[in-house]
Amino acid sequence: MIVVFLGPPGSGKGTQAKILASDMNWVHLSTGDLFRLAIQSNSELGQKVKGIEQGALISDHLVLELITHQIENIDLEKGLILDGFPRTQAQVQGLEEILNHRNQILDHIVYFEISEAHLITRLLKRKVCSQCGFVLSQAELHQECPCCHQQALLQRKDDQLKIIQDRFLLYYRYTQPLVDYYQRQGKLSKIDAEADPSEVSLALKKVLGLI
Repeated sequence: MIVVFLGPPGSGKGTQAKILASDMNWVHLSTGDLFRLAIQSNSELGQKVKGIEQGALISDHLVLELITHQIENIDLEKGLILDGFPRTQAQVQGLEEILNHRNQILDHIVYFEISEAHLITRLLKRKVCSQCGFVLSQAELHQECPCCHQQALLQRKDDQLKIIQDRFLLYYRYTQPLVDYYQRQGKLSKIDAEADPSEVSLALKKVLGLI
């Protein structure tokens, strides 16, 4: 099964993708994570995509180049979650071409619904462990990472009010139209991303027909 998670930044796509990938032994492909790793390594790609830290959209060309390279090395029969991709109509077309080349189709799109007010509150509280990458949505309740137990919790550079608001505007300008596109294809399901994470996980498995 090949699944796309759609939703604004901070809607919980990454958290739920990690949980589902672990439970089902699927591959989780996050463009945001890949770009942040490239920035940390100061690679040529990292130099080109530094704008992501300020909430900027990365060019379709760079995103498609990255995704094409990643998917070439994945056994798509095992299951794949695309988290944060596609984000524009050009990327939708690019994804269709990539999958056609592999004789595959996109099976399901899940839209994570969340209000702007709820999202802003969530992101301002969010922190990430710099050691293992674990994401905490209620970081004020923790002094250390509950995953690796290191005191290495940091706020992401793009989790600042102005950047969050700008990212939300960009999302609705470029990505929200994809919801209508996939809905017309009959492949899109919506889930309440404001619910408790365990409830979101359950709803996710139900709409994907896994339980």
